[in-house]
Amino acid sequence: MQSSEENNCRRLAMGIVEYLDKAVADGLVTSDGAESLEIAKQCITDAFELDLENQDQVKELSLKPFSLDKVFDVYMATQAKLGANDKASAATTTATTGAAAAVPSDEDRRRADAYKAEGNSFVTQRDYKSAIDAYTKAIELVGDTAVYYGNRAAAYSQSG
Repeated sequence: MQSSEENNCRRLAMGIVEYLDKAVADGLVTSDGAESLEIAKQCITDAFELDLENQDQVKELSLKPFSLDKVFDVYMATQAKLGANDKASAATTTATTGAAAAVPSDEDRRRADAYKAEGNSFVTQRDYKSAIDAYTKAIELVGDTAVYYGNRAAAYSQSG
């Protein structure tokens, strides 16, 4: 029997998977982004032992009718009421890093996307160390793309 904490972790993982499906269905990502999200879903379902074919499990763990984007909207509204805002967060980030990051060139972005595709290929082969290395190279070139960080985190979660 699972503990309440383990069950909550699995429910959160299911919520993330449901959100990723919704993001693709709503057209919030490019086709390359959709491919990356599919890999992220695969890593999440493997890590948390989710079986999306098992409708009983999906029903048990699903957050529906809620969704993570709606929960996030509530969180952001609460933060706004408390006086927190993106400008303060950005100022903190700049103060912490010492300066704003340089803007990556088009060539850097192209190379980073190639590393991401290479990482995705490694994930499908379950070569997580090589995938992590490829995603890290992409991040070093273009540090402002959340997909690279998400893909690397998913690879780390699978690498055990």
